[in-house]
Amino acid sequence: MAKKKLGLSGGLGKFREEIKELVILSDLQSFIPPLTEEEKGLLLESIKSEGIREPIDIWHDGEKNIIVDGHNRYNIAQELGVSFKTKEHKFESIEGVKEWMLKKQLGRRNLTDANRSYLIGLLYNNRKESKGGDRRSQRNNDQSSVSKAKNTAELIAEQTGMSIRSIKSAGEYAKGIDELDGELKSKILIGKEKIPKSDIQKLSRRKPKQKINNKADLDKHLMDSMNSTINGNSKISSNKISVKKKIVQIIEEVGEDVFLEIINEVIPQRENYRS
Repeated sequence: MAKKKLGLSGGLGKFREEIKELVILSDLQSFIPPLTEEEKGLLLESIKSEGIREPIDIWHDGEKNIIVDGHNRYNIAQELGVSFKTKEHKFESIEGVKEWMLKKQLGRRNLTDANRSYLIGLLYNNRKESKGGDRRSQRNNDQSSVSKAKNTAELIAEQTGMSIRSIKSAGEYAKGIDELDGELKSKILIGKEKIPKSDIQKLSRRKPKQKINNKADLDKHLMDSMNSTINGNSKISSNKISVKKKIVQIIEEVGEDVFLEIINEVIPQRENYRS
């Protein structure tokens, strides 16, 4: 099945001469797929010989000129002292910037499977967050949030030709990837480090106290988390046994019929019996 394209919408850009003060936001830069050493070398040589042919895409948020595409070209330009042009785009908010950036990166042909999953997961997670609104009471909005998340997954599934389950799985994968240190994260996304997606997804549910920077630490964290879960389940099982013993004692004292009568009365009105 051919991959479907996500439509870009970010206002008509206008070309401008070089602007010296450009800002890189780390959370936006994380959307840009890392370059392999070979790709970095080729880009460097290209800029040395031909300069920067494509403008740096920027967004003016009212105070700063923020780079939304061209981070690698900009960094090399700063290093070599090469001039460049910029192209300004109009966005209503930072959420619009993120949406535009993710769609643009997903249009690249040289993405690894890991990188594509990561970007789709980011797109899914960011749309969920932007549609969540002001949640003063998370408990009151649980039903609404579930519905919005489902609609978001369905929409991206239609746009990408993937299943809803795969979209949600990519969301977990993206959260897990973001728990990794920059170097390890880059190695995984460019395909230099092979780690099962299922292990990365576990990090979204078992978050480490600090960023993980190597595979050995990742394996240790997952093992410690698994042992903690097993111990927790053991405590629950032990508590169940204790409760069952108490129930048997009560039945022996009052009889089975009286016990069932009490249970049928207490369960619907248990709030009235709390101490």
